[in-house]
Amino acid sequence: MNVLMSMTIIIACMYQKQQHEMAISKHQIVGQKQQVKQYNKETSNINEEEKSDKKIDIQADKPVSLGEFRMTAYCPCEECCGKWADNRPDGVVYGAIGEELKEGYSIAVDPDIIPYRSKVVIDGQVYKAQDCGGAIKGNRIDVYFEDHNDALEFGVQHKEVFVNL
Repeated sequence: MNVLMSMTIIIACMYQKQQHEMAISKHQIVGQKQQVKQYNKETSNINEEEKSDKKIDIQADKPVSLGEFRMTAYCPCEECCGKWADNRPDGVVYGAIGEELKEGYSIAVDPDIIPYRSKVVIDGQVYKAQDCGGAIKGNRIDVYFEDHNDALEFGVQHKEVFVNL
């Protein structure tokens, strides 16, 4: 009986530790979301074209890191978008939030990590979360390109992602 009771206590302790670690992870994600929302609120009055046409100095704007993300790229073709490739009214490509996608500016994200319409900074370039994808879960970002070969050339990169507060 002592062995069985000891095993039960060990399992209970392991379970509590796992629950605690999950709570910490959830707390970190919630904190990241709050930082992104605050950034979006503070920058909502800035002209979108003005932001996309220039790179910003993340050192001067108090950047907050969301951590390292795995970055890939996609285009509007059937190979990249599956059944969604057929849904291109008048040849215009729209993301999950109904906004037209722009090459090198629009990104697909996991909205549980980076909320839609959020603006993030990667290597000094501003991107906007306008789309999602079946494989884009957790710390992953997919950058939108018009051309399939350009998307392939982008490859897989690991970059630190920031929001400016």
